[in-house]
Amino acid sequence: MRVHGFFPGLAAATVDDRLQVAGAAFGEVVVADLPGTVRLAVVVVWSGADEGPVELEVGVRRPDGSSAVAHRLTVLPPGRYAHEDVLVDLFEEGGHELLLAGPDGRELAAYPFGVRLVRPG
Repeated sequence: MRVHGFFPGLAAATVDDRLQVAGAAFGEVVVADLPGTVRLAVVVVWSGADEGPVELEVGVRRPDGSSAVAHRLTVLPPGRYAHEDVLVDLFEEGGHELLLAGPDGRELAAYPFGVRLVRPG
């Protein structure tokens, strides 16, 4: 399996067999409270000749270096793209990475983004 692209968006849908992503490839998530949870539309563009479905793990690496699996995403051969909404827990401001790992736990791709706290008012 080969990953050609991996990124979050604010929303994703397949319309007439075409991928549509809103708010894609952002650099920062702005939140009103921490800790908190954000919903991201995770997009994986891939190809491969694997037999049967492949289960991938989507996770997050936090500024302190800790990481956690947020979601499992199953993709089907022969591959092209997949998207799914994922809930990601955020605990602190700073640089984070959205992670994509293969069935063996090996990291396939990472997408860096920042988290900034902005209180209303």
